[in-house]
Amino acid sequence: MRVRSDLLAVLVLGVGLAVTGPRPSCAQEGRAPPAAWVPGQEAIPIPPVYCETCIREKRVAGKIRPIRLMERDGRDVLAFIQKPEVHYLEWDHLKFVSQIPAVNLGLEMLPKTEEEKRNWLFLKREIEDLQPLFPGLRVGTLNPHQMAHLMMNRLIRYYQQFETEMEFLKAVEGLVLADYGMGPHLGMKGPFEIYVLKGKQNYLRWEDRFLGRQSIVGQKWHLFEDRVLVFSSYYYGDVKLFNNFLHHNVAHLLLWGYRGWTFKLPGWIHVGYAHYVERSIHPRYNTCCFDEGGEPDTVKGWRWDTKVRQAVAAADVPPLAELKLKVEMAEFVGSDHLICWSLVRFLIEQDRKKWRDFVDAISQPGRMDQDEALRKTYGWTFNMLEEHWREHVLRTYPKP
Repeated sequence: MRVRSDLLAVLVLGVGLAVTGPRPSCAQEGRAPPAAWVPGQEAIPIPPVYCETCIREKRVAGKIRPIRLMERDGRDVLAFIQKPEVHYLEWDHLKFVSQIPAVNLGLEMLPKTEEEKRNWLFLKREIEDLQPLFPGLRVGTLNPHQMAHLMMNRLIRYYQQFETEMEFLKAVEGLVLADYGMGPHLGMKGPFEIYVLKGKQNYLRWEDRFLGRQSIVGQKWHLFEDRVLVFSSYYYGDVKLFNNFLHHNVAHLLLWGYRGWTFKLPGWIHVGYAHYVERSIHPRYNTCCFDEGGEPDTVKGWRWDTKVRQAVAAADVPPLAELKLKVEMAEFVGSDHLICWSLVRFLIEQDRKKWRDFVDAISQPGRMDQDEALRKTYGWTFNMLEEHWREHVLRTYPKP
């Protein structure tokens, strides 16, 4: 098996501090919406998934079938991590190995704000989606099997949303994907593999066995032989924070996988888009990725819009002409993450189709450079983008 690690670790940021051990509790962070989801996913249906636990418990009809994980017999991978219990779920484009424990979703809180009410209603919808498999299931504490399905459903909804917004199926309609080195999974030949194990030591043991090295919290890998992208981590005890963390990293995977391994996408797009996805779910929980260059400088606090406005007003922002040249995750330090998030958010909210066309233009064979792609899609140079973005920040972002 040949593997490559392109982001070797991730650092999760809580509210006001960087944390790599126990995560802040909701009590520490104040009131937060009880659900975590990406806006626009309400109407996305959940397709049937293959779940070996459901088959064994006779919740669905079916037979246990051969599976492939980490470029080998999947039974070997599952057997290595079978204690404590492990749940394996598979959909057309995703494979999910979960050891997430039972979780109390904290639904004893009564929603007060409109955002809380909206998220509350969506979480109730998520529970309803699980009821055909778990009759009588109500909001409250979900057991490990139920949590595996809940998180799988969230990943499926996000994948489908990404695929639709990027118009992947339309873009490759009529193409023989193999002729372009692509497969059906946003361009990758094999489904994306996501692993969430129980406990850091259990996870480090798994890393040693299947990845050959250890990381602080998680790793993302490209399996060259099967052309599969993998994310692995362990669950650390705060479902809202972990949900953001998981979506942040899967956002990186989907961008990489789009059109079959676009590793050379500009770093600011990767950094900004992953932050955009997780902060669209919940702005209080933020993730910074880093690589062999080491752990990055980070920014305290979660109110990024006020910090960006303050930096722009003080002319304390690096020129975009410099930012766009950074490639490796370790090059993005401190306020770079905030600026990348704000830029990507600005481009997406200006025009989602133009954003799709911009990313598409720089992620296909013989792709355009950033300057040409920006001129073709938005009609701007980078100097014009910087001017429009600064004006937008000063006009719409709140003051500190």
